[in-house]
Amino acid sequence: MKRLTAMALAIVMVLGLAGCGTATVSGKPTEPITAENPSTPDSSDEKQDKAAFTAGEIANADLDLADYGADMVLFLTRLGYTVDEATAIQGILFQCGVTSIELARELKYDDISAGLSPVVCYANGNKDMQFFFTTDDGVLFYCGFMGEDLYDTEQGGFLKQITDVHIPETEIDFDTYAELQAVAVEAVKGYLSYPNTSDFGAFDWCVGREDDKYYIGGSVSAKNGFGVKSDMSFGVWVVKTETGYTVEGIQIDGVRVK
Repeated sequence: MKRLTAMALAIVMVLGLAGCGTATVSGKPTEPITAENPSTPDSSDEKQDKAAFTAGEIANADLDLADYGADMVLFLTRLGYTVDEATAIQGILFQCGVTSIELARELKYDDISAGLSPVVCYANGNKDMQFFFTTDDGVLFYCGFMGEDLYDTEQGGFLKQITDVHIPETEIDFDTYAELQAVAVEAVKGYLSYPNTSDFGAFDWCVGREDDKYYIGGSVSAKNGFGVKSDMSFGVWVVKTETGYTVEGIQIDGVRVK
């Protein structure tokens, strides 16, 4: 139950919080918050004093940052965690293969150490690796990436490293884009009453990819069953095989026809 709550809170943060890749202070963009730039959009003097004290503690501890991740501990204390909480979080994240973090969404907590607090981050300097962890009263109990669990106390703790999670290929080159257009045109024509009257919008195309699975959408103007020309939107789901493309599904004007 706690895991589901954590995931729901993280989704709300991704969809609803302002800022993308940078933190903001009074509406003004600042440098991204990273372990190398551990500033925080918190204007509280008390928390700034707390963070400064923490920075002094770490600086005087004579730690090797590369070996002990003290830079991440400092970063986490800047978010509002205590040194002990930050050290424990850093240890779990290291175990999950996360050696550096950067905020992906601005935080708006009065006290991040109180109650359930999801934190959405980029991992290891890679903006394609957005993950989140959630703490309960300052204790990390769940960490997830791309819908897979990395750490979950309800499942015994550590489950896998972030590098064990497959990241789908999403790039599409021009040749593939042109091939998908041709496949979509032929597929959609097969469900039109008067395919010879069809006119596909040149600038209405959109395309997406997840490994060998593709989606391509667009619009077409053609005569309907009453002989009246009308504009319709469509979407085609395609799988690339060794011999070509296989159409898995077709939707026209919101109706799934295949």
